[in-house]
Amino acid sequence: MESQVGGLVGGDDFRFVTGAAMLKRLGSEQLRDEITAVMELVKNAYDADATSVTIELREERSPVLQRRRLGQKGVGRFAAEKLGQQLILRTRSSGQAEVLQLRFNWEGLSGDRELADYHFPIKHKKPEPFEPLQGTRLEIRGLRVRWTRTRAEKLRAQLSNLIDPESTSTDFKIQFVTPWRDLNGVLQNPLPGNETHRLQFALSETGVETICQFS
Repeated sequence: MESQVGGLVGGDDFRFVTGAAMLKRLGSEQLRDEITAVMELVKNAYDADATSVTIELREERSPVLQRRRLGQKGVGRFAAEKLGQQLILRTRSSGQAEVLQLRFNWEGLSGDRELADYHFPIKHKKPEPFEPLQGTRLEIRGLRVRWTRTRAEKLRAQLSNLIDPESTSTDFKIQFVTPWRDLNGVLQNPLPGNETHRLQFALSETGVETICQFS
């Protein structure tokens, strides 16, 4: 039994083709908190053969007095919906002159309607000066929680564990950008240099293990 979550309809139109209850099953019942939601998005990027991911945490402030916006915490469904009220997705394939953009306003979805009733137009946009020649950007607006330093440190620690500790030239890099400079930069796995013991062993074709060195 197959279920189509999303797809293109009529060339330049995108619709979700599933029941509204599926949103809750995929989101609030699966994602424990906002950090888990970010982790899920990063893992999706890895599965899509991305070579680098940049995570930028911005402080939302009022335009005149630069007051920090308080926002409201909602119950998330998709990972992006759990993080904020709106999602702007921009993607560009290699060799394409234009960027495809979709905008999702999660607050405008009614729980008593089918997702297929909602249309999400695909717009063709000119690339912005800083956009790469290929890749996907998720811009999440109307954040549901305030990303404090403590929360950013916890996210950074969990993201660092996704980096292969044995690889010196990994093909997957995570760039962290926050208001706190000491947390920023390309993440490294914290394990190298903290080992208490090192074990080297060989595994034969028959499954026999041989310890080569223990220190």
